[in-house]
Formats: sequence, C-alpha cells, structure tokens
Amino acid sequence: MGKEVKLFKSEEKRSLGEVADFLRKLADRLDKGRVVLSQGDKKLKLKLPEVVEMEIEVEKEIGKRTTEIEMEIELKWQVDKSGNPKDKKSLSIE
Repeated sequence: MGKEVKLFKSEEKRSLGEVADFLRKLADRLDKGRVVLSQGDKKLKLKLPEVVEMEIEVEKEIGKRTTEIEMEIELKWQVDKSGNPKDKKSLSIE
C-alpha cells in the first residue's frame, strides 16, 4: 500500500443527541453521494461512488482505573488519479 495522508481530523465531546443529529445529516449527504466536512476554516469536499466498503469495529480497553469502549465506523472507496471515485463496473455480457 502507498503513503497515507490525513485529509481531515476532528475529535470532540458531544451529547448523544448531538452525535445522532450529526450522523443523520451525514446519512442524508451519503444518500446524495456528496459530503462536505467543515470546521473553522478547514473544509473537505468528498464525492462518493455508489458502492463503498463499510467496516464497523468495537474495542474495549481495560485500564487499571477505567475501561474505555470505542466504536469506529469506517467507509472506504477507491479514487482514480484525478481524485474522482473509481466505480467498479460489474461484469456483463452483451
């Protein structure tokens, strides 16, 4: 695999209601295939293909004083050299 470049990162505490609202808005944007993430003067525009790979991972870390549970939802897709999503075409016979 090639070099990894972080395009955007945000980490903040929010109430469960705020997280749910954010995820609903994200789901609406995913339905349209376009997502714009912004925080302050940082902005990242994403165009997504029809099919993405989704991974959900839940981890439990048990420390001496506290236990922490982490849930990650990850979406992956390939892009061509111009940065556009690379749709994998299904095999067909004409």
